[in-house]
Amino acid sequence: MSKIKGMMKAAVALVLAGSMMIGNSVNAFADDQNAYYDGNTPSNIRNVVVGADGVEIHSSIRTTFLTPEIGTLCPITPYMDFDRETGKDKSTYADARTEMYMLPAETSTLRMDTLTKLEKEMKLTRLGYTSMYLFLYEDQYYIPIPTTQKLMQFRIGIDRSIVNKDKEYILIEMKYENNEVNYYMDIDDDNYTVTFATNDFTGYNMYVLECAPRGSFATLEAEINQGLKKGVTKQTVINEAVADLLKAQQQ
Repeated sequence: MSKIKGMMKAAVALVLAGSMMIGNSVNAFADDQNAYYDGNTPSNIRNVVVGADGVEIHSSIRTTFLTPEIGTLCPITPYMDFDRETGKDKSTYADARTEMYMLPAETSTLRMDTLTKLEKEMKLTRLGYTSMYLFLYEDQYYIPIPTTQKLMQFRIGIDRSIVNKDKEYILIEMKYENNEVNYYMDIDDDNYTVTFATNDFTGYNMYVLECAPRGSFATLEAEINQGLKKGVTKQTVINEAVADLLKAQQQ
């Protein structure tokens, strides 16, 4: 494990320096005309999401996965959409590609204290966390893409040893600058996976996968659905509903 952690830290430093060269060892998968790449993910980690139906879901773009404690995590929005967002589709460089890194999140005492407080108030159990970086790789350099116009979808595979039909999941995003929190409800119906969408790839933000007994989010979901009927953006509704839920629990 210490060796893997060392590899993770090295990857963080190299990616942020923006000049890491890609290794020659790539695990490639093909599905019709689309190619899926497992980047520089260590050979002992397989970042493939498997749902209840047993079907394997690979990353839609080249993805290096270095946070196995969260299970598995794959971008699933079609690569053409990622390429339009990063500008890869217009790049003149032959080596241009869209690429993601899932890396260990930056932690601090304040960040972890805030997270622990939220978990206690919402009766959540932490399963793992990660940070997500989106890049355009061209001319042998990584160009960070902090945000996209379109919401890009991702799917997390829950380790089968902890899957429980009596559990449900929520993803917490903690901003790096001020620990502002966003909440992402699972938008699929598969107990073995969590699907969410975001356009924030600032880096350093921490995405935390949490679980709770089934039914824990019933009030939250009802408030979200009611808010959506009023035409409010989904993320705003989710954040307001969570705030109301926490306030009620504190009274």
